[in-house]
Amino acid sequence: MTTTSAAPAIGDLVPDFTLPSLAGADVRLSDYRGKRLAVFMWASW
Repeated sequence: MTTTSAAPAIGDLVPDFTLPSLAGADVRLSDYRGKRLAVFMWASW
């Protein structure tokens, strides 16, 4: 199966996602729409 999708461009909206906060509550990216936000992601293999 081959999936073709266009690369995101500068100015495109990021798809909404939900992550747990350190307090255990769910936090959605859309909760911060219109505000400046820095999202740091990392991985460890």
